[in-house]
Amino acid sequence: MAYFLYQTRVMNSIILEIDVSNDTFDTAMLINNKVQTKKFNNNALNVFTN
Repeated sequence: MAYFLYQTRVMNSIILEIDVSNDTFDTAMLINNKVQTKKFNNNALNVFTN
């Protein structure tokens, strides 16, 4: 009878980029070589109305 041992290593690499300008608040997140982006309006009054 043969026994096999499988070991899996999971390493998640997460990088977050934030860019704040006068008009927009941009974010980009890199998770395991996949990029997700989101752009927000940089209006203080608009934060609570969304």
